[in-house]
Amino acid sequence: MTATAFAWAFRNDLAALGEAQQAMAAWLEARGVPEAARSRLHLVLDELAANVIEHGHAVAERGRHPLRLALRLGAAAELVLLDRGAAFDPRGRGGTALEGPLEEARIGGLGLFLVEQLAQRIEYGRTPDGWNETRVTVALPDAPAAPG
Repeated sequence: MTATAFAWAFRNDLAALGEAQQAMAAWLEARGVPEAARSRLHLVLDELAANVIEHGHAVAERGRHPLRLALRLGAAAELVLLDRGAAFDPRGRGGTALEGPLEEARIGGLGLFLVEQLAQRIEYGRTPDGWNETRVTVALPDAPAAPG
């Protein structure tokens, strides 16, 4: 697959996240990325961004802070999410697999567990200007070549 990139900026609220997800999905579909890979990337973005929206700032601050999404396609997809919320390294925070019925599972941690299961690699750091930068690499099996 030829390397290509997508970028989107949005505010820290769930409606804006939905818009970002729709834009990313349309962009991926236009490049022939298989549905299974699009679904994995959608879940990764949803879980990471929802955590930022829910926990990165006080509730009164929702909708007031920017998030930046970047996506690069090559042999794999690299999703990059930047936010100015509280420092939070998502690696190793996903808990463990369910040990019983979903109805009895504890609240929290399952989304990050799923991200860890879907990712080939997760990287986290803080930029010099104070942004959280989370990079997640997701495999793109059987993806056709991207159009020029």
